Amino acid sequence: MTTRLAKVLLTVFAVCWAAAVCADARAADQKTEESYALGYQFGENMRKLGLSVDQEALVGAVRDGLGGKAPTIGKDRYLEVYEILQRRIVTIQQRRAAEAKSEKAPQGQGANAPAATPGGTPPAPPAAPAGTGR
Repeated sequence: MTTRLAKVLLTVFAVCWAAAVCADARAADQKTEESYALGYQFGENMRKLGLSVDQEALVGAVRDGLGGKAPTIGKDRYLEVYEILQRRIVTIQQRRAAEAKSEKAPQGQGANAPAATPGGTPPAPPAAPAGTGR
């Protein structure tokens, strides 16, 4: 009976240990996948915006930021460069939005012009209010 109990306890221990190892591996895999997804999204966004980056400086800055270190270019310069970069990104996004909007507008008409009717003729002007004699 003692041998049987020892085998059961050993089996329970082995199962628990394996479950703990698997849980750690799943957590590590999830952390790796989430990290990759975050980095990939960032890289894809930079590419789509047409911004080129120094990959070594970028990786170093990520490490510094995650490690709680001060910016190597100095806090004031970091804030100045970051603000300039933000304005540049906003300008790019606004320009692209305006281009997309103008591509959707009919040729030769502004964005606020009334749309043509299905037959291709422009809509009639609004009727004059009743009693105005027009």
